[in-house]
Amino acid sequence: MREPGTRARSSLAGLVMRLVDDAALLVRNEFRLVFDEFSLRLARAAGNVGLVLFGAMLIGMALLFLLTGLLVWLAAHVGVVAAALIAATIAIILGATTVYAGLKRLQDGAHARHKPATETHAGNPNENDAGPARPAQGD
Repeated sequence: MREPGTRARSSLAGLVMRLVDDAALLVRNEFRLVFDEFSLRLARAAGNVGLVLFGAMLIGMALLFLLTGLLVWLAAHVGVVAAALIAATIAIILGATTVYAGLKRLQDGAHARHKPATETHAGNPNENDAGPARPAQGD
């Protein structure tokens, strides 16, 4: 014969085992969901990056044609050497400006991601951008 508490213990052990199995299943499903969502976002981003790169390539080709036209036009008016120097200077200035703007945005994005949540506006801990104004003290 079984003792009276044996069935209750085996029933409780079965419930605990089922709880552990369900929790493991939940965790696996959550990881799968996160992975699927990340994959979808990555696929969208890859398509968007492709569009940006294609647009940048077209702009680069157009800029090359414009500089070539400028070079030909300037060569007729100021000479070949001066035209080449002017066109090269314009290309360098445009390229350097673009690189600087891109690096600045990368730095700003890196700083924005790593900014602590407790940092307040202008470093003043009593001043926040969000939230209601404090009532006047006194009366």
